[in-house]
Amino acid sequence: MTIARTMIHPSATRKRGGSIASLWPVPFLSLLLVELPAGPAMAIESTAIGISPPSAATASVTAIGMPTLLLGIGFLLLLVIARMTISNRRLHDAQRKIQAYAALLDHDIAERKRAEEDLARSAGLQKLLMELALGYVNVPLDELDDQINSALARIGSYSNVDRAHVFHYDFHQNVMHNTHEWCAPGIPPQKAHLQNIPLQPFAEWVAIHRAGQVLHIPSVTHLPAQNPLRQTLETQGIKTFINVPLMLDKTCLGFIGFDAIGETRQWGDREILPLRVLAELLVNTEKRQRAAKEICKLGLAVAQSPESIIVTNLAADIEYVNEAFERNTGFTCDEVLGRNPRFLQSGKTPAAIYRELWATLRRGESWRGELINRRKDGSEHIAFAIISPVRERNGHTSHYVAIEQDVTERKQTEARIHNLAFFDNLTALPNRSLLLERLAQRLTIALRQRRVDALLLLNIDRFKIINNARGNLSGDALLRAMAHRLRRLIRPGDTVARMAADEFAILALEVDQGDAQAPSRALEIAERIHAALLEPFVCEEDTFVVTVSIGIALLPIGAADRPANILQRADTALHRAKVAGGNQSALFETGMDESSTRLFQIERELREALTGQQLQLYLQPQVCAHGRLVGAEALLRWQHPRRGLVSPAAFIPVAEESNLIVDLGIWVMTEACRVLAQTHSLGPLFRLSVNVSPRHFRQAHFASWFKGLLVATGADPHNLTLEITESLFLDNLNAVVAKMIELAALGIHFSIDDFGTGYSSLAYLKRLPIHELKIDKTFVQDAPNDPNDAALVEAILAVATHLRLRVVAEGVETEEQARFLNARATVIHQGYLYGKPKPAPTWLARWKTAACDTNNACPAELTASHDTPPCRIAMEQSNAETL
Repeated sequence: MTIARTMIHPSATRKRGGSIASLWPVPFLSLLLVELPAGPAMAIESTAIGISPPSAATASVTAIGMPTLLLGIGFLLLLVIARMTISNRRLHDAQRKIQAYAALLDHDIAERKRAEEDLARSAGLQKLLMELALGYVNVPLDELDDQINSALARIGSYSNVDRAHVFHYDFHQNVMHNTHEWCAPGIPPQKAHLQNIPLQPFAEWVAIHRAGQVLHIPSVTHLPAQNPLRQTLETQGIKTFINVPLMLDKTCLGFIGFDAIGETRQWGDREILPLRVLAELLVNTEKRQRAAKEICKLGLAVAQSPESIIVTNLAADIEYVNEAFERNTGFTCDEVLGRNPRFLQSGKTPAAIYRELWATLRRGESWRGELINRRKDGSEHIAFAIISPVRERNGHTSHYVAIEQDVTERKQTEARIHNLAFFDNLTALPNRSLLLERLAQRLTIALRQRRVDALLLLNIDRFKIINNARGNLSGDALLRAMAHRLRRLIRPGDTVARMAADEFAILALEVDQGDAQAPSRALEIAERIHAALLEPFVCEEDTFVVTVSIGIALLPIGAADRPANILQRADTALHRAKVAGGNQSALFETGMDESSTRLFQIERELREALTGQQLQLYLQPQVCAHGRLVGAEALLRWQHPRRGLVSPAAFIPVAEESNLIVDLGIWVMTEACRVLAQTHSLGPLFRLSVNVSPRHFRQAHFASWFKGLLVATGADPHNLTLEITESLFLDNLNAVVAKMIELAALGIHFSIDDFGTGYSSLAYLKRLPIHELKIDKTFVQDAPNDPNDAALVEAILAVATHLRLRVVAEGVETEEQARFLNARATVIHQGYLYGKPKPAPTWLARWKTAACDTNNACPAELTASHDTPPCRIAMEQSNAETL
């Protein structure tokens, strides 16, 4: 409120032109004031409330009077008091605000100080982390341990911890190792005691690390009291710790951590952040270590690679070569740096290959192929090269790298392997494999062009005799000479090949010439071969005259024809030529194929018969001149499930051509020994004769096998006769004689079967332990009527008499034949006149029940043994029965 400095005077109304009442809008206090006389007592100085003293001109008292003045002064005092009260209240409020502001100002100053401290710590932490990071930049790997120890000391000191450490996991050994450690002053180190620590007790903590999480144990007292880990930590004085895992590509390498000893503490960003930063630095260092190792290995691999490695710039100037390049080419590194690799060219690599090489590289692709290069000494070698562009990160090609492997030896080896695979090593002729390939090619061409070719298979007659007589070297020389002569006989485009030991083949092309004369022209080729072989071969001072058997097959015979079929047809024809006596040519005909198929079927079914209980042992009696039994011959029969009883003439030749004859011989000999062993309990003993195949007898283990069989079956060897043929003596006679003597020592007798029909020589008779000669039935059956057969029988009987050998005549079917034999010597008879072959069980049953006549015995030398009387058997007269 403002109080006017001038008192209101009545004249004021006049001056204003109105009454006092008209002055109502004037402040109320102005109405109470009058113009007082000037003087000290009336001069009111109230600057505090804004009242100015009256002027001298208006000092007189107005007509209002003193009471009014006093009332105004009182009221004025009240106003002053009210004003002062209000001012005091405002002053107190201002004081409170000032106090509040001062408190706030103090708080702000404290906060500012704390912020400044935090800022200083943050700056210190940033400086520390920066120094740590800089310390790991390009640190040499051999100084890495010192750098890690220094970093642990710095972050440990900064974080005011007792111990800082690094552990590495070895999950292969399932252990961990304390690799680095820093300890505050007064804290004992523990690194030496924390090696090869098993992970099993720490499995839960290891799992946290492997998950990439921070492991924080605020206090070990939080662990169960009986926990061995808590006991271990308390023993070491550790109150609390924190670990940060070292993670590399989601794999935990270990951890880095702090320990607090003596008292617990809380871990915050101040401790965790340095650990994380150092952990990241350690992981990056591990990456760098691994990368350095990989680079080192790569460098060593490149430098020590057995393959030549060349690095060039884009202008093809050489910038690097390894040791293998120097070793393989003879050029040193200094000699080739800056040069273009074209100086290695031999001039034998086609230019098209180089054009393809550069076109491939310009497309940014790798090229691979073979180059014929030369070495420093001028020698050539074949290099298999892989040349690739080297790209920078932006994809631009900066260099070319070439890896070259010297494949000269490999190519030579491949050529040798190819020759071994497709050419005969002895004669250098194509072999069977190459012939079959060419047959396949000719089949395609012949079918398309409707041409006829011919395949001729040649087999040298009796080559085995030449090879055995003159040795393998002479035999090889003969084969080379044969190959040379056959090459001269063929036309250009024809193929001569060596198929096997003494077997050759000729593929003659287009033998028809469009006039349907292919068979006759193929036979003409065969005749030219026979004529060319009339000229003797002179091989290493030996002269040989050889003949060949030739089988011919024409091709193709249809769209389904195959090389194997052609070869089979030619082989069938060759077999027919050899059966005809050798030095023959045979052209394949359809009937031959059917015959071969039948023989193959017999062989296959015969193998099934061996295991399918289809074979049976038959016995045929042998008697003396008086008709008394002295023995029997064991014979083999095949009871086919569909064809019935199969004649031996149908399957024995098939078995002779394969190894089945040995299997059949084993079966027959085993069954015969069992039968012979049974006779010990059935009655008087007799001699049992069994045929032995030359192939079976020549086996190295035959004698030992036979001895084992006698022991296993219990057969008496004194009652056993082994029948052998004269063909046995054609090969390795000394070994045969030794084996016979070994078996004869056991009591076994030997008989020469079909004597006089084969290789008859009296010389071997005196060397062999022979007890018996067996006259073939072809001589016996016509002897009574044919003077020639009679003379042969008499000669055999004379030889046997002088050598004191028994004689068995087989095929005795008539009384006339029996009388003829008995009139000339003491002969054992075998034939239908005395009995046909019967199954062994049937024959043994009849033999057991036959009456035994001991008063009319045969001479002792014809009986089974000197103390065993013969047994009479019933004679069977019918000759109409068949086998």
